Amino acid sequence: MCPRKSRASNGPVTAKVRIQLARNEKGRVRIFHVDTYLDPHFAAEDSEKAAHCGTLFETY
Repeated sequence: MCPRKSRASNGPVTAKVRIQLARNEKGRVRIFHVDTYLDPHFAAEDSEKAAHCGTLFETY
């Protein structure tokens, strides 16, 4: 929503996800932790707008 409101042009969004598995107290494998990295591929001329959107997203 932020890139659209700030009129920042971005390309395709790519996501990288890393999942860490662990066993619970009953010995069953469960998802323990999820790390995600999103890359919206903002255009170079929109770097200030992209930085603003990044800060809003991180605080959300």
